Amino acid sequence: MLFTGSMLDEAIIALAALLIAVAVIYRFSRTAYKGIQRIEIVLGVDKDGRTIADRLDSVEQQLFPNGGSSLSDKIVRIEFVQREMKTELDEIKTISNNWLRQEGT
Repeated sequence: MLFTGSMLDEAIIALAALLIAVAVIYRFSRTAYKGIQRIEIVLGVDKDGRTIADRLDSVEQQLFPNGGSSLSDKIVRIEFVQREMKTELDEIKTISNNWLRQEGT
């Protein structure tokens, strides 16, 4: 190698291996730290002081009927209004078709 049979070769190789190991450990630690920070942001407390469990509870409350304010209740009301409008539209169509038939004869 550089110096045949010398301890200096071994020392240079050991130092290079040590520097590479330190660089790999530093890079892994930095990546792991960033990942942990992201997880903490997602699972931690938001700006309003709510945890992920609190936020999921509020979403879950919207999925089940609760007397008027949930998303489920609002969809049921929209469906009811839509059925009423369809019934009225069907009646208007029937009346207008009957009127047109009478006008045509």
